[in-house]
Amino acid sequence: KFVSDRSSYYYDEWHGYWLGLREVNSNWTWVDGRIDTLKYWIKGSYASSGPFALLIPQKNYSENWDSADKVFQNRFICEHDVLIRSD
Repeated sequence: KFVSDRSSYYYDEWHGYWLGLREVNSNWTWVDGRIDTLKYWIKGSYASSGPFALLIPQKNYSENWDSADKVFQNRFICEHDVLIRSD
């Protein structure tokens, strides 16, 4: 919900944000290896399908993911550990 509420379309309604979620051995798997349990998929056929997951902004937050191929014409959402630097 946080990401969907704070992002917008940047090309058209079928372009979204890569989530770091992809299909591996018939399981939707996060980049850290965990199997997805949220399953916030858009109901029915939305756009082209593929082994990567997109968040489509401004949709119902519990139904705003779509599968896509790896054309990479979409933006990325990345999560990293905080870098603490001491001078």
